[in-house]
Amino acid sequence: MPETDTTLELERPFMFNSEVGWNWHKSWNLPNITVNLKITDARTNNPILPPADLKAQLLAVKVLLHRVEQVKLFDLGLKGSTIQDLSDGVCTFSGVKFSSTSYNNEVLGKI
Repeated sequence: MPETDTTLELERPFMFNSEVGWNWHKSWNLPNITVNLKITDARTNNPILPPADLKAQLLAVKVLLHRVEQVKLFDLGLKGSTIQDLSDGVCTFSGVKFSSTSYNNEVLGKI
């Protein structure tokens, strides 16, 4: 059975303020996000080339309810090219924006 290792690398960190938390404006582009997928044969530890038609999809979600037995997520919505082809296991998302400003989603944490 193959083993997979997926890493995400941000060009720069998201905005964080100790009083507000994570914050963004819908007019801001997200930092470029690079996805790197490595597949390894578990028996031989040799790398396996990912399939040629593999795609990555970028989603942004907020945890509304987190309990051991139940997790509820809310899709914050993204605009732009959120599905990319992986070339040799790598793709970069650029020019993606949130659909709304973080302040519009603040109440979601209270549900």
